[in-house]
Amino acid sequence: MISHVHHKPLVSLVGYCITGSQNKNMEFHLHGKGQPTMEWPTRMRIALGAAKGLAYLHEDCKLTDKSDVYAFGIVLLELLTGRKPVDNKSPTDHHQSLVTWAMPQLIDRSKLNNILDPIIRDKMDLKHLYQVAAVAILCVQPEPSYRPLITDVLHSLISLVPVEIGGSLHIT
Repeated sequence: MISHVHHKPLVSLVGYCITGSQNKNMEFHLHGKGQPTMEWPTRMRIALGAAKGLAYLHEDCKLTDKSDVYAFGIVLLELLTGRKPVDNKSPTDHHQSLVTWAMPQLIDRSKLNNILDPIIRDKMDLKHLYQVAAVAILCVQPEPSYRPLITDVLHSLISLVPVEIGGSLHIT
């Protein structure tokens, strides 16, 4: 079904390579060694684009929604923390899952700054970061019925992203 979908935020997948110098995906830019890192506007542009694509799939094609919302929440956590979804190099099982590691710190606003990617720490409006963290928390709820609809996520993010990168926030 997904191969028949045509929409602006979605592209056809012809092929994919994860080796060599052609790997220029989000993982490369967030976790690649010695590579340029993504600034907050780029991270939010990715989040907004992914939310738009998922909203289209859920609202117009009736594909699965709650599992996609969970996966989107993981992407938001990656964008916030700069960490991989699963850390295989962790010495304990406690730190292997990004959700397990981040959740206790996301719930306590005073600890949010401690888990932010150092590249974006101290460069962002804390109010916006709290709101993005709140959206991420909702998306990764263990019980699917507690997760928001992707359209609700999209509306939450649009108000946090400046107009010039696809949102509705007017910066004065």
